[in-house]
Amino acid sequence: MKRKFLIKAFVLIFVALVFLPSISFAQTNSLNSNEDQNSSNPAPTIDQIKALQTAMNKIEISMSASPELPKPGQLVTVTLSSPGSDLLTETISWYLNGKLVDSKRGLNKFSFTASSLGKTTLVSVTVTNDGGQAGEASLSLKSNEVVLIWEADSYVPPFYKGKALPPMNGIVRTIAIPEVIGPVGKKVSPNNLNFNWKLNGAYKKNDSGVGKDSFYYIDDQYVTNGNLVSVEVSTFDGSASAKDSTYIKQFAPKILFYSDNITLGRLNNLAINSFIYTSDTMTKISAEPYFFSYHRTSPNLQYSWQIDGTTVTLYGPVMDLSKLSSGPSLFSSITLNIKNSVNFLQGAGGSIGLKPETTNTETTSN
Repeated sequence: MKRKFLIKAFVLIFVALVFLPSISFAQTNSLNSNEDQNSSNPAPTIDQIKALQTAMNKIEISMSASPELPKPGQLVTVTLSSPGSDLLTETISWYLNGKLVDSKRGLNKFSFTASSLGKTTLVSVTVTNDGGQAGEASLSLKSNEVVLIWEADSYVPPFYKGKALPPMNGIVRTIAIPEVIGPVGKKVSPNNLNFNWKLNGAYKKNDSGVGKDSFYYIDDQYVTNGNLVSVEVSTFDGSASAKDSTYIKQFAPKILFYSDNITLGRLNNLAINSFIYTSDTMTKISAEPYFFSYHRTSPNLQYSWQIDGTTVTLYGPVMDLSKLSSGPSLFSSITLNIKNSVNFLQGAGGSIGLKPETTNTETTSN
């Protein structure tokens, strides 16, 4: 018995000597690991907890202005949006340059008049709801201006008071006139501005750049009958910019007739659609081809005159009635068709009626 007891005691001592150090070492490492984790992830401070609570209670909002680059005195509308809040149920307060101008529930749009040239308007907003959440945003809008004017390379007669209009496949020149105030408060020269041109939404890289304040294009729109030209002007540092756009319609050429009397001369102030003719009339009928790409006397314009459907051998814009081998009858109709031999899409037709001269007789009775 004593021997068995000694053997058991020896085994227990052996196990204790072999396994207890490793268990103790593992426990020590576990404690050290927990201490390392606690040291690398310290408990949040009170300020951090408050910041987290504020972020959780914050309403995320964004602002957009239309137009984005307002002109002086232009009406601007600012719209709010929020990905996670119903702004129509929340109280919204609007400020202009720090001054409260309006506040009510659901006021997610606000309009105001843009400031004068070169001045900046600060638009700010606060949003609160009944649950204690709040949000704020601001937007700065600087007023600058660029105006687009255009001219068509088409024919109109001398002293015409109207505007030359662009025909199909005609050349149109658009000019930008900027009024941009730079960071030092002075007007910036067009030579020191970037001009970015677009035609029907497509960026025109070769026509854009520093000082390029004009843009040419050929009106080749066969479906829409017009073109949208836009430009954005900006300073080199991007601190000031402006943009404008204009829709330029396409027009069909037309023919107007004028009387060229031997006594009174040509009456440019009065187009005619009928003409009083007698056998001794010494008058010319002059045709003006409005809005063609060439001058009325250009060889690229082909004139085709007819009297009552019969072609007359005339090749220019003037019909001299006195030189016709067989003059028109008293009730004739003169028609004219003009075609552009270079651009077949440009053409026009017109007609003028000839009326007989009438004599008014007055009778009296006793």
